[in-house]
Amino acid sequence: MIFLGYIGYCHATLTLDLEPVNPPFIELPSFGSELSNYLENVNQYETNIAKTYLKELLANPLKSKIISWFKLPPPELDRTLLRKISNCTLSAGDAGIERTTDALRNLRFENVPLSLEITPKEAALELRSMFSDYRSARNWLDNQFKCVNSILRASKIIGNKGSQRLQQSKITNEKDFEKWLGELVDIWSASTKVNERLRSSYINNWQLFKVGFDSSIMNGTYQITLKRQIDVYLIPEIERDKFFSDLYQESFYEPKQMNSKYEMQIEISGGEVIFYAILNNKFRDRSKLNQIKTDLAFKLSNQPKSSVPKIAISELNSELPTLCLRMQMPGNKSKYEKISELINNFFEGIK
Repeated sequence: MIFLGYIGYCHATLTLDLEPVNPPFIELPSFGSELSNYLENVNQYETNIAKTYLKELLANPLKSKIISWFKLPPPELDRTLLRKISNCTLSAGDAGIERTTDALRNLRFENVPLSLEITPKEAALELRSMFSDYRSARNWLDNQFKCVNSILRASKIIGNKGSQRLQQSKITNEKDFEKWLGELVDIWSASTKVNERLRSSYINNWQLFKVGFDSSIMNGTYQITLKRQIDVYLIPEIERDKFFSDLYQESFYEPKQMNSKYEMQIEISGGEVIFYAILNNKFRDRSKLNQIKTDLAFKLSNQPKSSVPKIAISELNSELPTLCLRMQMPGNKSKYEKISELINNFFEGIK
């Protein structure tokens, strides 16, 4: 689960929820009303991807723990029930305990051979104790979403002149975008009912969201930030210092070690596929990087619409120049292979 310089990765887990989804897009120039809706969609979409990631991490150990109580795997433990138990285990408070208990009652704890004599209530408490770190990660994720959403909604306050101005503003480039975001925070600060002691945490959470956007206003890193924070919650506290020490020492994508023109990393997550093209440092020059993005967009636009889905191309902030290509997972293997070949052939030819 280690990220090296904002690089994607693949991992094999039991998947609970993978519904096809489309990442939000926006085209400039755009008005503030469109921008605010787009940013809300990004927050919702990226948070859902992170929630799916958390559930994927939980699925296998949760299933293994449940099966360990029985001498024979319970036939009732299908994907639907496992998903329900997972969602309940991640729910907070006493209501979460009751929900987990009710979900576990769908399994037969009586008149079946058990490896451990246990009741549904005892089983629920054991699961919730064992996976409390996962619940903490989920609570953090929900709070992060809430804080970002609180600030974004300041652009839609009815009767507020500042909000009305933001809705009518025209955003044509990154400079306009930054100005719009600054005014948004000012309006939120002046109008919010959030306790003043808590406002700094809202702003800090907002910054995590804000820095993920590139010059084209596309977002390529926010879900990575969310996933990385989830990873931190799931690492035992005594191991965290070693984790980040190893992360720093083992990063093999430092400029001096990058000899080829590019490295390609692929992540499949939440119904989409993400290609990370990590380029040699000689392509860091702004004009070269912009030319690569333009050439790639032109090449993709010349392909038949039926063979290439809509792709978002963004630039990541990382040690090496890195482009992020995000698209919905193609419906069949042959189409995916053609797109992969097209993208790799393009980067093989860059100069």
